Amino acid sequence: MSRLAAVVLALLLGLGVGAALGASPRATLAAFSDSAAASSGELTSGAIAKPTSPVGSRSLAGAVTLSWAATPAGTGTAGTYRVLRWSAPTGGTSVQACATTAPTTTCSDAGAPLLATTYYSLVATVGAAWSKESDRVAVPVAGSSDTVAPALAVGFPTTGTSSSSSSFSTKVAAGCPAGGVACGSTSDNVATTEVTYRLERRSGTGPGASTVCWNGSAWASATCLLGQQPATLVGGTAWRVPGSPESAYPNTFGAAAFTLTVRAVDAAGNATTATSTFSTT
Repeated sequence: MSRLAAVVLALLLGLGVGAALGASPRATLAAFSDSAAASSGELTSGAIAKPTSPVGSRSLAGAVTLSWAATPAGTGTAGTYRVLRWSAPTGGTSVQACATTAPTTTCSDAGAPLLATTYYSLVATVGAAWSKESDRVAVPVAGSSDTVAPALAVGFPTTGTSSSSSSFSTKVAAGCPAGGVACGSTSDNVATTEVTYRLERRSGTGPGASTVCWNGSAWASATCLLGQQPATLVGGTAWRVPGSPESAYPNTFGAAAFTLTVRAVDAAGNATTATSTFSTT
């Protein structure tokens, strides 16, 4: 073998060995260790919250109207909802009673049995198939023998609360972190179906005194003539008076006395009333 041929052969052998030594295994492009954390865009299957149970009310004709709070999912809410009617409070079988697409959070079950308590759960779905289901809730027969009134409590502002108007809105925001100008809780042996409120503000004394009522976005004397206004009921267990604390209690408000009257009603028509009186200086 000539000297030139030997050099060429050595170079070729060196390249082959280098390629063999530098070879790496095929890269794994993606892997999932937990299907509950598989992601798509900004959402994950674990990002959808457990829905709150629907709240149902039955007409004398038997149809059941159901409503619920939007279910958080990632930075938004679930896209679709299905309400299931169950044959028992646990176990049993189910059929789809009704379904909606966000932002609608109410639907009606015209096929509910007329003379039987029915049980419902809410299935919230995000994306193509990521779903979570709520606990079940019972809706009694219209005109049933349920005589237990709902429990009702004012969480904030409670009776005796008093603060400078310059800081009152901040205190309300802290006392009602989920929002609203007042908030509280309710419960029932079956279901609380409605919460209403009347929030009065009295300013001044003597002939110059004035009384106005909160309508959800502003104070107006005409609202006082309308009676109770609908509060926001969340999952049948929490309520809040709609509006922002900054609008209801501005920093330059001054001295005023407030009376909040809240009324909760259950599916059988039993009602409970709670009152709170508070003030700003």
